[in-house]
Amino acid sequence: MLKSLILLYFIVQSVFIQGQTDSIVLKGEYQGKSIYFQNHTGAKEAGCTLKITVNGKPLGMGNPDFEIDLGAYKLKLDDPVIIVIYFKKGCAPKIVNPEALAPSSTFEIVKMEFDDKGVLSWTAKNETGKLSYKLEQFVCHKWLTLVEIKEKARGTNEYAYKPKMYSGKNTFRLKQSSPHAEPRMSKPIDFMSSLPPITIADLKMGKKLVFSDSTSFEIYDKFGTKVKKGFGKIIDVMDLPKDMYDLNYGNQAESVKIEKK
Repeated sequence: MLKSLILLYFIVQSVFIQGQTDSIVLKGEYQGKSIYFQNHTGAKEAGCTLKITVNGKPLGMGNPDFEIDLGAYKLKLDDPVIIVIYFKKGCAPKIVNPEALAPSSTFEIVKMEFDDKGVLSWTAKNETGKLSYKLEQFVCHKWLTLVEIKEKARGTNEYAYKPKMYSGKNTFRLKQSSPHAEPRMSKPIDFMSSLPPITIADLKMGKKLVFSDSTSFEIYDKFGTKVKKGFGKIIDVMDLPKDMYDLNYGNQAESVKIEKK
């Protein structure tokens, strides 16, 4: 009977303690960095943090403000990491750098050039192997994403892509985003194309807008609202009211009047 009461006491205590704690779980991959957090204390409280585990292994508790040295666990770059911080309810510690478990944009362009056929090639070093490049083209006063290309691996890698060109100067850049950081861009690069310019071949009484070749386009009304967007050679405009519109197509822009019979 006594043993049963003692066992019941410890079960009740365990449930009570669990009910008074909470936890923060950080998941990611090892990037060669430590995690820092502040174990805040209050006037009537001891340290908020009660226990920490890294991939299931307990971490010794230190000062109120301290470092979780992931290097001490003999992790390799990109190894999975799960950190669980147990703390008193209502007393959560502050994680200083949660982004340390996420890949950062670190690429550096070694070489970036076009060949005479309009193929863009570039060599980048210091890649994480986890992020993607967005190849952007400057069209009608703004940057448009053409394609996303994933980094191949950590280190130095080479890439090539042939974008669609318009007549005259075409401007491109690479853009890369990572969690908790501003996007990073390469320097713009230009290519001069000898292609004939795309023109408006016909505007048939407010029914169809016909280009000389397939192209990307945007149509804005007089209030600056975008009313159509797409890619093609023949555009149906029957649903647009009779009025003046701003038309962006390829790397050109002009105003067009849509009339109805």
